Amino acid sequence: MKKTDLPSNETESERQERFRRKTVRAMIEVAFVFAVPAFIALFAGKRLDSLYDSGKLWLFTSLAVAFVFSWGIIIRMYIRLSREARDIDESVRRKIQSDKKKISQNRPEDDEPTSMIF
Repeated sequence: MKKTDLPSNETESERQERFRRKTVRAMIEVAFVFAVPAFIALFAGKRLDSLYDSGKLWLFTSLAVAFVFSWGIIIRMYIRLSREARDIDESVRRKIQSDKKKISQNRPEDDEPTSMIF
């Protein structure tokens, strides 16, 4: 069973709602992914600059490393969320197709022409 398949007790709308909550949580995580490394880099860079009397070399270097590190995390989060969104879309598409197939199978066929009485 794939990780994205529906559990037997979860409906499609519940799965979509769970994905929405996960997306909102991811947006909050994005703020922390950028803020926490930036603050650490800021304090570490200032400390190293004052320790080695190097101007602002360590500050800018540590901020650049924090920026690259943060974007690496963001790209991983994006790949994970887009994969799950694609799986949900495919699941909804399959459900719609199966519903259409059921409807077309249950519809009476017009094999015999109807006669009109005037």
